[in-house]
Amino acid sequence: MTWTVKPQSPGEVKQVPSGMPRKGTVYPWLPAIIDDETLAEITTLESGELAFISQQGRPRKQYLSGLYLKAATVLGYFHFDPRDLPLQFRREMTFRLGCDQQFAPILTIDKGEKSRIIQPVRSYLGLSKAEQDVLDTLRNWLETTIARKETEIPMVVNAAVHYLRDRKFELPTRNKLNAIADNAIKQATKHFIDLINDSLSPKEQTLLESLAKGNTLERFKTPVPQASSNNLAKEIHRIVQIKGYFPQKFFFDSTFRLHLESFAELTRRYTTPEVEQIFKKRQRALILGKIKHWDEIRHGKEGNLLK
Repeated sequence: MTWTVKPQSPGEVKQVPSGMPRKGTVYPWLPAIIDDETLAEITTLESGELAFISQQGRPRKQYLSGLYLKAATVLGYFHFDPRDLPLQFRREMTFRLGCDQQFAPILTIDKGEKSRIIQPVRSYLGLSKAEQDVLDTLRNWLETTIARKETEIPMVVNAAVHYLRDRKFELPTRNKLNAIADNAIKQATKHFIDLINDSLSPKEQTLLESLAKGNTLERFKTPVPQASSNNLAKEIHRIVQIKGYFPQKFFFDSTFRLHLESFAELTRRYTTPEVEQIFKKRQRALILGKIKHWDEIRHGKEGNLLK
């Protein structure tokens, strides 16, 4: 199944496959304008669905039941009103159901009516509410897996959407998933910082902290001018200096690579006084992230990092 999502910026409409794109989030929402092929795909009613809808009573309830059934099949949740769905989608559903088109302009329904509509639809679709215990399990899974590899909230939200949909749980709101993803990333980052600091000896910790004082850190961040015999000698000297700050037994789990790269980028952007104000454990991790990048440059692995 391919579903569309609400655009992230005005005029942008994204077609999102069931995979996980690098950018953006697959939190599902229907755009205002749906192409004909997609509209036909998401509104076509199977015989079982038609039988279920026909058992729901009066025409208004049949229409709303069909509307919520097909919308929830695509979106994976029920926290919307009819007005949140495109008029194009609502009109197409009246056609598919053979209902009077007077139902399409319905924008809201009260909580009681909505509850009576979605309870049987939820049961028919086999969906369960994602209660707090489910969300706690999700947060823990994200923290110990995806959030150790990814530092971008959209990527972690993507994983959360797939996790819940695969297990037939309704999706909580976008804001709720964003908060869960943000918390998972923060906890995974804290875990990585703790691992780094636990791997450093007291002497190595003090040595890294010394980089946050004076102008040594700024000198290390200065790009090398165009190559010359004089500059080459200076760069060799700088490499020797940098190597002196590198821990003998540096902990590095490749799954945390993006965290390390983000630490290096933050160290590049921060001034030395700003680095000095950071909490010591995080300060060491940021500086060590930059040193790790410098070391990779020295080995010719990522020569484009020093910019």
